[in-house]
Amino acid sequence: MTKLVPRIIILLLPLFVLQGCNDNRDKFTETYISALSRGDLLEATVDTDKLTYSYKVLDGDYKGTALGEGRGTLKPYPDVSRNAYQTKINDQVTTVVALQGEVIIGHIGNEFYVGVPERKQPINVADIAGLYNYVSYSPNGTLDEGLGFKIPWEKTSFGILRLNDDNTWAVLHKGDLKTSSKKPTLEGSFTDMGNGALLLERNGGKFAHVMVRYDNSGDHFAVVDLVDPDFKGIAFANFQSPVSSDNIQGPYTALLTHETKAPKCLAQDGYMSVNGDATKYSMKFNTPWPGFVRADAPALGGNRYEVFGIISRQSGSIYGIHLERQPHGAAANQQGFIALKD
Repeated sequence: MTKLVPRIIILLLPLFVLQGCNDNRDKFTETYISALSRGDLLEATVDTDKLTYSYKVLDGDYKGTALGEGRGTLKPYPDVSRNAYQTKINDQVTTVVALQGEVIIGHIGNEFYVGVPERKQPINVADIAGLYNYVSYSPNGTLDEGLGFKIPWEKTSFGILRLNDDNTWAVLHKGDLKTSSKKPTLEGSFTDMGNGALLLERNGGKFAHVMVRYDNSGDHFAVVDLVDPDFKGIAFANFQSPVSSDNIQGPYTALLTHETKAPKCLAQDGYMSVNGDATKYSMKFNTPWPGFVRADAPALGGNRYEVFGIISRQSGSIYGIHLERQPHGAAANQQGFIALKD
């Protein structure tokens, strides 16, 4: 691994991560309704006491294929996290990280997925209505000269998702529906699927599945399974609310999609450092509007690096996209990531 990689390893998280190291495993059984990065909907179940794991694709390209379902045993992976496990399915060793009542992250083939606990009771729309900051990632998207919006196949994007209590929704790309005079970029209606997922539709067709984890704290987090062919991928959304460095103070542990090593990073006083490296990445908060964070890294190897994401105030987790830019500013690489506090 080159000298460059350890310095930016936290910024290269392709939507896959989590919690701090601790030998005391949380023992529980839970089923999560999840979004696969290619635009599939699935459910995943873990039993961390019996160390079993299974998943099944409910809708999408993998349904009915060899990758459409699988099961295996879990092997604790304490060097990464007390809630991390390795499992072997279809001759592939992957990592699964599950937090009780919060989130699961896993891998199927070359695709990553993220999910929230499944719900059996109907969703009270009034409980989840509101404005959500979002960042999106499309693995088959094209590189963009910045964080703009392209149709179709933009690799990364951001904006506002609004869920209304009359079962309608709207999206504004690169704009805040709370303050902007612009009309929504996309809009439609939604229905409750009865398993913790909302089906968003537009122009008579499926647009996305939205899974919301919510509680009385008001710190709602949503995983969005984008199924429309023009937007296929995954998005993360969080209730819009101002954030500061206090919301992400402390140590984090990260897990790369294609790496077994888990880098350590420290967020402190508006800066982030990785693996004890002296290089500090400056963070800017609430730009371009409340709830977002941007981290700029020094130019390394001729290219420079940026992180752009949203922060969950309750858990201190960061959901976002990473951009690597060439000296003249063009995007050389774009990926998604998640980082959860130890």
